[in-house]
Amino acid sequence: MPGTYTLKVDKAYHMDSETTVVVGEENVVQDVTLILGSGDKQFKINSANLTINQDINVLYLTTVPAEFQNPYMEFEFDGKVYRVDAYSVDASGRYGFTFRGINPQYMGENIAATLYATAGAQQVSVSVPTYSVRQYCVNRLAKTTDPEFKTLLYDLLYYGEKAQIYTGHDTENLVTEGIEMHPSTFTTLDESYYKQSLTGTKSDEARYSGASLMMSNNIYLRFTVATENPSAYTYEITINGRTTVFTAEDLEVADNGKYYLCFRAIYANEFNDPITAVIKKDGAVIGQTLTYSVNTYIYNKQDRTDAFGELLKAVYNYGNSAKLYAE
Repeated sequence: MPGTYTLKVDKAYHMDSETTVVVGEENVVQDVTLILGSGDKQFKINSANLTINQDINVLYLTTVPAEFQNPYMEFEFDGKVYRVDAYSVDASGRYGFTFRGINPQYMGENIAATLYATAGAQQVSVSVPTYSVRQYCVNRLAKTTDPEFKTLLYDLLYYGEKAQIYTGHDTENLVTEGIEMHPSTFTTLDESYYKQSLTGTKSDEARYSGASLMMSNNIYLRFTVATENPSAYTYEITINGRTTVFTAEDLEVADNGKYYLCFRAIYANEFNDPITAVIKKDGAVIGQTLTYSVNTYIYNKQDRTDAFGELLKAVYNYGNSAKLYAE
């Protein structure tokens, strides 16, 4: 095993129900009666994008003419209703509302989307047929001839299937069911994927003592911090030149004088990129620098043949396909 230091890696795995790669816009309007108004005064949901960045999202693009005020969208998903007020505006003036929080085991679950606004004193709304990540993938697989795009969609669905099996979610209806699948084949990762290291002089004041791969609606790393005085420091984590600065308020209490620090700013095409974590006091680095990556964790666990091991292999293939597609 290369490297001078051995970092104890927490085996904990978590999945709960809480450079962007845009993988293509899909028309979701199937019935003209769902559109209010006509011509330039149409108030409607135009289409949806699947976006893969730090998590799996569906971006709904809408037309909201000036006569319609205070637009927002509601999404019914997995028995809950989520209201989204924030929106972006694209080059053509369409309003984009993003539905977040799609855990991988829920890729087959339908999203019911409704756009609301006020016109004068009256509230108006328009809905579209239910949609899902699975339906998006099925539609695009039938249309695209791009082999790298197809592989990304297959690997995304396969990741969803393995998440269903690992969590036991609706395994009678796997997200891949009825689809002729051609996912990537996992090959043994060599030592180039082992980026785990601690460099510098160890500090007894504060240190990183472990790292875990975590999954909810995104794939992220949770670092364990050991210190008796967390508020005395800042915690900086960097990937590809992007640094996130955390304070004690961002830490979650663990046990035995330890805390968890969750680093979510990892894009799907960055699973093999090294992440460096330092602790600073009064602006100066103290203790050791930790280097790690998502694929480091997978490298360390790749010999597992249980459902968790199969899920990790699917995560690797999904990230690798996202990287190849984004290049």
